[in-house]
Amino acid sequence: MQDVWVVVPDKGKRRTHAGFSALVRAMHRRGQVAIVRYLSRDAISLCAASPLLGGDGGPDSLVTPLSTSPGSRNSFCTRLLLDPIH
Repeated sequence: MQDVWVVVPDKGKRRTHAGFSALVRAMHRRGQVAIVRYLSRDAISLCAASPLLGGDGGPDSLVTPLSTSPGSRNSFCTRLLLDPIH
């Protein structure tokens, strides 16, 4: 089973929205992805986020399919487990 992470700018900040939109559109034109690092308390995930152009009033965004099963090879996200700190 896969979940999806979506990265979008804050709705209340127009300048941030314009800059993020320009980045997403440039990545889309060039066929590039972004490497995203997500930190949680028990793991670090490295993901390839693809640009998704907004439509019907939706914002431009970066989308990452996230596999919920460890070791899945068909995911764009790798989860690195951390050892607990004692």
